Amino acid sequence: MVKFLRARKYDAERAYDLMRGYVGYRLKYPEVVSSITQKEVRHSMEIGQPGVLPSRDAKGRVVMFFRFETWDPLLRPFTEIMQSFVYILEKLLESCETQINGVCIIEDFSGYTFAQVAAVSIAEYKQMIDMLQGSFPCRFKGIHCIRQPWYFAKAFSFIKPYLRAKLFERVHVYGEELEVFFNEFSRDFLPSDFGGTAPPYDGVAAANALFGPNENDSDEDTSL
Repeated sequence: MVKFLRARKYDAERAYDLMRGYVGYRLKYPEVVSSITQKEVRHSMEIGQPGVLPSRDAKGRVVMFFRFETWDPLLRPFTEIMQSFVYILEKLLESCETQINGVCIIEDFSGYTFAQVAAVSIAEYKQMIDMLQGSFPCRFKGIHCIRQPWYFAKAFSFIKPYLRAKLFERVHVYGEELEVFFNEFSRDFLPSDFGGTAPPYDGVAAANALFGPNENDSDEDTSL
């Protein structure tokens, strides 16, 4: 219950509304909140669909990300991506620090294709938007879109009508001009995959940090 209060700055009425939204999301989208195993989610994290960066940013936020260039919608429908997002988010929210400081999402549109645009239905976009607003006891601090092609605008036009003003203000679109993006996330924090100077993203290590070591792995710190 405390995580719902924290997400709404201890406003009890708003926290109650959030709890209702949390239950409502599960009733509305049962296919998103079930039918996935931790083994499958580990694989998702290894390939960045989605991933979690290994350390918190300068503001103490956890940074999740999604890399479109590795996603084949014929092999993995968008609903399966959402299942992993929800599973990982639930695990992240076991941390008091994450409940307080929140989560950011980086969407890397390198390699974004028309086939990927067409693969996501309006109903599936709604799954994602509803997750981000009023359905989880999480402070979503920003959604940062980088390296998107010109036809990204078409996909965004499907999403925009469903965004509440507060979330819309937290969507940041950079294209290939990333200097402002690097002001938000310093280069020494970001992996080289995102133009930073930190080591490349290690999905196995990220999964171990979140879930604990796999049965074949040695012990690792679970800090997120």
